[in-house]
Formats: sequence, C-alpha cells, structure tokens
Amino acid sequence: MNESNAIKQQDNQHGHIPQLRELLLAQVKLSTDFCSLLEDEKKALVKMNIPILAELVRKKDRELARIQRLDENIQEVSSRITLKDRKKKNVSAVKLLDTIPFLSADGQDMVLTYQKKLSLLRNNILTANHVNQRFASDTLGYINDAVSFICNGITSETLYNPARQEHRGKSIPALVSREV
Repeated sequence: MNESNAIKQQDNQHGHIPQLRELLLAQVKLSTDFCSLLEDEKKALVKMNIPILAELVRKKDRELARIQRLDENIQEVSSRITLKDRKKKNVSAVKLLDTIPFLSADGQDMVLTYQKKLSLLRNNILTANHVNQRFASDTLGYINDAVSFICNGITSETLYNPARQEHRGKSIPALVSREV
C-alpha cells in the first residue's frame, strides 16, 4: 500500500471511530436498560400484575426494535471500515471484531471493550428472558392444573380410589411450587 492510500485508509478509520464508539455506547445503554426491563417483568410476573406485564411487553417490543436498528447501524459502520477487504473476499456481513485489523490500537481497544460488554449483556438478556419465559409457562401450568382440579371436583368421578391408584396419578394435577 502506498503512502497516499495509507493516509486515506487512516482518515477513513478516524472518521468512523467516533461514530462507531457512539453507536456502541448507545447499544450498551439500551442493552442495560433492557436488562432492567426484564427484571421489572420478573417482579410483575411474581406479583401476577397483568396491566404492568402488558405495558412491559410493549416497552420490550419498542426497545428490541431500537436495539435492532442500532445493530444495523453498527453493521453499516463496520462495513464501511472494512470496505476494501470485504470487496476482495465477497463478504456481505461484517462482525464487529472484523474491524480490528483496520483500526488503530485505541480503536482496537475500544471495540474489544465494547464487544465484551455487549456480549455479557446479551448473555444476561438471554438468561433473564429464559427465566421469565419459564416462570410464565410454569404459572400457566399451575393455573391449568387448578382449573382442572376444580373442574374434576364438579364431576361425579372420585379423585381417590385405592383400587385404581394409577388412574388417580394421571387425573390429579401436579401442583408443585417452584421459585424463580
């Protein structure tokens, strides 16, 4: 690479680094806020506060859309940083870590720092979301069991028959308490 191309490449990097830093900072903030939303959702699930749950679902949808837009913007800036290399390799998608060879040492440190933060936040989001989904699923199961138990009490069939314990085990709901 001649000196003129090296200077142009360096100018390209410096022009995109502040924009990338701003996008990554916004992404970390949104992801942190989303973790808080999931914690609020967990509390609302425990209290079975349906109006708050409905509002949280709307907020989560809005925040997910914002996170997705930021992901797309980060992808676009990363693509611009690695433009020459991508054209050579015919690669359409660029990962954040793919920008590292094209950045200065400060830029590399910044990308690695934010990538680690975002990776940890995304894992926290996945875990919290899984816990909330599992809790909601279990709660719905308990409600179904309670309805089944009540409805079985209305029928003429007895719930306990010592001669047919295998039948009893199949018809009685499994009301088991679980903590989140």
